Amino acid sequence: MPRPAGRVEPSRPLNEGNYFFGVPPIRRGGPLNSSLVNRRPRVLFLAPVEPWCRENGSSVIIADLLEGLARIGWNQVLPVFLREPPRRGCTGLSGYQGGITLGIRGLPRWVSVAGAILGRGSPLRMRFANRHAARRVVRASQHHRFSPTVVHVEHLPLVDIGLSLARSFNCPLVYRAHNIESELWSRRSQSLGTLAQWLVRRARWFEMDAIRRCQLTLTLSPDDLSWVRRNVPTARAEYLPCSLLLRRYEESLLAPRVELQLGFVGGLDWAPNESGLRWFVEEALPTIVAAIPEATLAVLARGAWKRAWIASNPRIRVMPEGTHAVSIFASSRVTIAPLLHGGGVRVKILESLAAGCPVVATSIGGEGLELAGLTKVDGAASFAQACIRHLREAPSRDTRERLYREVATKHAAESVARNLMEYWVSVDARHFPK
Repeated sequence: MPRPAGRVEPSRPLNEGNYFFGVPPIRRGGPLNSSLVNRRPRVLFLAPVEPWCRENGSSVIIADLLEGLARIGWNQVLPVFLREPPRRGCTGLSGYQGGITLGIRGLPRWVSVAGAILGRGSPLRMRFANRHAARRVVRASQHHRFSPTVVHVEHLPLVDIGLSLARSFNCPLVYRAHNIESELWSRRSQSLGTLAQWLVRRARWFEMDAIRRCQLTLTLSPDDLSWVRRNVPTARAEYLPCSLLLRRYEESLLAPRVELQLGFVGGLDWAPNESGLRWFVEEALPTIVAAIPEATLAVLARGAWKRAWIASNPRIRVMPEGTHAVSIFASSRVTIAPLLHGGGVRVKILESLAAGCPVVATSIGGEGLELAGLTKVDGAASFAQACIRHLREAPSRDTRERLYREVATKHAAESVARNLMEYWVSVDARHFPK
């Protein structure tokens, strides 16, 4: 298929800096691959929430990926965010902010579930008024004189919006799956009733259908990639790991771990975080304190003060919401990821390791990650013993640097951005062969 004519380029030429990100590109890691220089698809990048606050794991990896693209000079991207994030404790702002925020409200969850029950689809694909959102994105693109040759969406709820945009612009759709959402639902529904299990089966079918209809699906873990290839063998799928801007963690490598402190970072408004942390506090922390009476747990979590089982515990320090997560990683001898169900992008594990702080996680908490410094163990007694070993022996400077280097090898934002660019080029070339 020939590339459609009449597509309008950004109003600045490529050598005048980064048009949509608003900052000059910072090039690292050598020149761009020749295929990228010769063929630069214009990418409409759609995410559900404006990410620059980095208010959760998904926002961190989206923001860092966009900044990675900016730093290597890829300026043919228009980021569009459907809704604004909560501005509480916004500490992650940087000089790379850009894109368009539309301020669209998501649908109430009961509307999504009711729609699924009435046979209109999956609640996982009905988080927004999809047709209305697609029209808003088209108008925003036209306003900025940006006509894409690739549409890229983050998260399953945006796939139907992306499909509509891909039809409007006659271009391919790339979907980055932050999780296999139906699998997360399945874990939580096993103890629920027949209706919940029916919704999970329906969600799984519609998730496979969404993947089948995209020209490329990118997963954040090898385990998720295996699921896609096993369940949707006809779909094209690849692995694209989480991305981190590692310069944020370099100074923390120098900080000595003096205090006998464990760390936990995560929002307690997400049920798996709350149940996992409560399990640790009630089942594992008493064993740790019995072995090391000076041990404390630093908790940086939305809503921590509201939980009496946290606020009343003398071995727990609740950090102010404005505290930067990196300071927790830099001051702790070990951090914990005690998930018992659910999932997520697990970026806090990567951040902790990048800061030179080892992590103890349950098998679910560390699912999909195999990195030096990450200990995966189940059961309260085994979990406590793993934490005790780390508390008794603070990581040396050499160990902290080794953990940082391994994260950098696999997850540096610039490297992940280059890989994503290659994928964009490949789908663009397949759709618009020369």
